[in-house]
Amino acid sequence: MHNKKLNQAILKEDDEKTFCRNPHAYDTVMGCLDKDLKKKAMESDSDFRTQYIEIVVRGNWFWANAANSLSHLNDKVNDYLFKLKSKFPSMDDFFRKWQHLQKDLLKQENMNVLQHLGTYCYAWEISYSVNKMSEISLEMHSALSQFIDESKKSGKDHSKLKKLKHDISEAQKSIVEVMTSSFKQMHREKLPDLHPLMKDVIHSKLTQKIKAATADQKPEPSIGAMKQAKVAIEKYVELVDETIETVYAEKKIFTPSDVCEEMMLDPVTEILKQSERALRHEGHAEASIQA
Repeated sequence: MHNKKLNQAILKEDDEKTFCRNPHAYDTVMGCLDKDLKKKAMESDSDFRTQYIEIVVRGNWFWANAANSLSHLNDKVNDYLFKLKSKFPSMDDFFRKWQHLQKDLLKQENMNVLQHLGTYCYAWEISYSVNKMSEISLEMHSALSQFIDESKKSGKDHSKLKKLKHDISEAQKSIVEVMTSSFKQMHREKLPDLHPLMKDVIHSKLTQKIKAATADQKPEPSIGAMKQAKVAIEKYVELVDETIETVYAEKKIFTPSDVCEEMMLDPVTEILKQSERALRHEGHAEASIQA
C-alpha cells in the first residue's frame, strides 16, 4: 500500500490549488505523484489525461453523481474531518492528517490514481475553507479586542480606532464571502454543509486563544475585551448563517452583497456604533465646556 501515496514533500499550497482546480495543470499533477503511482498513470496516459481534464473542467472531483466514482469516499472524508473539531488541522498540518486519513481509506479501498487525487482535493477543499474562516475570525478577534480596550480609554487614539474599525469591517465582509461561497458549494453538491464545523473550529480557536492569554499577568488586549469580542464574533457568524438561509429562500442566485444588505444589526457592528456614539458624546461635552 506504500505505493499509493502522493508525494507530500513536493505538494505546495499553490500546486494544490492549481491541480485541484485547473485543467491545464496536468504536468503539475504528474509531478506530485510518487514513482509507482506515476507509472500506473502513464500506463494509460491518454485515458488518464482525458479523465483528469474532464473531471476538473466539470468540477466533479466532488459531485455525488461524478463519473470518477468518488461519491462513496466523500462520506468517509467528511466523517474524519468533522470529528476533529477542536483539533482541526491548520493547512500546514493538513498533510500529516491527510496521511492518517489515507491509511484508513487504503485499508478499505483499492484506489486508483484519480480516486487518490479526487479524494485528496475533496479533503483539501474542506480544510482550506474552514481554515480561511478560522484565520479571518482570529484576525477579527484581535482587532475587535483592541478596539474595545482602546474605546474605553480616556485618552483615546482616534487614528488607531479608525484603522481597527476598518480592519473589523473588512473582516466582517470576508466572513460573509467565505460563508456564502461554502453555502453555494454545498448546493452544487461539491461540499457538505461546513457552517457547523466552521462554528465549532472558531469557538475552539478563540477559547484556546483566551485561555493562553490568561497566563499573562497583564494581557493585552485585556481578558474582558477578548471575551466580549469572542461572544460578538460567534453571534455574528450565527447571524450570517441565518441570513444566508433567508436570502436563499427568497432568491437562489445571490451575492455576498445581498447577504450584507439583508443583515440585521449584529453584535460586532453594535460595538463599533457604541464607540461612535461615545465619541460624539465626548465631542459635545468638550464643546460645551469650551463654550
